[in-house]
Amino acid sequence: MIFFGRGVDIIQRDDIRKLSYYFIDYILNYVAYKGNSLKSTLHTKDYNQPALNFYEKFGFKIIESFEKYYRSGDNSYLLEMEI
Repeated sequence: MIFFGRGVDIIQRDDIRKLSYYFIDYILNYVAYKGNSLKSTLHTKDYNQPALNFYEKFGFKIIESFEKYYRSGDNSYLLEMEI
């Protein structure tokens, strides 16, 4: 649960997931509509299974991995989706 301001507005974890879904969906549809790109790429930490599952729902696929990609020393996956 996240509180904003003085605790008047409360956003539940499920609401954040829904907002994330709509945000990614909007961005991908916008890019497809504008025709500016043939693919979309992003990075995520290799152990972040919830993020991997989320992106795979949109059609992203792991195309490469990078060791010690982040300053923290964490590994990364590069994901790509054809638009």
